[in-house]
Amino acid sequence: MPSGVDVAVWHSLWTLARRQSTGHAPTAREAKLDFDIGYLGTALLAVCFLLLGAAVMHGPGESFPAAPAAFAAKVVDLYAQTLGAWSRPLMGLAAFAVMLTTLITVVDGFPRALATLQARLRGPETPGVVHADEPGARRTYWVALAAIALVAVLIIAAFRGALTPLVEVATALSFLTAPVLCWLNHRAITGPEIVGEHRPGRGLLALSWVGIVFNGAFAILYLVVIA
Repeated sequence: MPSGVDVAVWHSLWTLARRQSTGHAPTAREAKLDFDIGYLGTALLAVCFLLLGAAVMHGPGESFPAAPAAFAAKVVDLYAQTLGAWSRPLMGLAAFAVMLTTLITVVDGFPRALATLQARLRGPETPGVVHADEPGARRTYWVALAAIALVAVLIIAAFRGALTPLVEVATALSFLTAPVLCWLNHRAITGPEIVGEHRPGRGLLALSWVGIVFNGAFAILYLVVIA
């Protein structure tokens, strides 16, 4: 499932958690390869979703029901009409897998990020100490997980009969926060903590600035379109 820009933070935290659980400290090259595989994979999936959505959902000019369950059934029906009846179970399974993996990612990623943020607000990072072992980190993780689950249930209850407004809210938040998250990622990788050969080259830094400007312009365009 294509992920948000903030997944860069989650991936870093998962790398640290895997280091703690396995005892293997990955090299910078190994960590970069792991990240690149996920990054290119989500980019490829994003293009696939865009093409499939444009050809199957938007192209025929079909109208979609507001209820989430009926919306999902309509999408599967459209793919079955386009690809054949044999694809119905496959598309249903794929849709379920996409939602399940996204749920697992968010349910673990957000609490980890919030727990680390809380630890950083308490003080600077201690060399050699894994973020999960810092004072209060585990308690913050579980409290954040419970709070996120509760808020998610309330949102689902509020929008259970109307999927479109929920998608519009999520889309607006994604577009408007993307340039900020891009800039924070850029600031982190160019900070004084990144030294020597681990610092990105001029080409990658230029590409980063292009991404920041593009996402900022796209956010402004989005506000103009919905205004």
